[in-house]
Amino acid sequence: MTRVIAQQWTSLDGYATGSDGEDELFALVDAAVDDRSQQHNLDLVPACDHVLLGRRTYEAFVTYWPTATEAVAGVVNAAQRVVASRS
Repeated sequence: MTRVIAQQWTSLDGYATGSDGEDELFALVDAAVDDRSQQHNLDLVPACDHVLLGRRTYEAFVTYWPTATEAVAGVVNAAQRVVASRS
């Protein structure tokens, strides 16, 4: 049986962003929250066969993750990705 695990950052209006745009969101994250998120992803991502990304998220991934220095970068970069897009 195949399992689908959804992991989303979203707000009540369905879109998570900082006041100056999408990129600012991650700058607003408390360090303790980020540590828990990083550990969660270190545990979760290697157990997944594929990571499904939307086009805009993939575009952010492709520019950020190859040079990222966070502990989770290795598992994120090793993950098989599938991109859902209409373009």
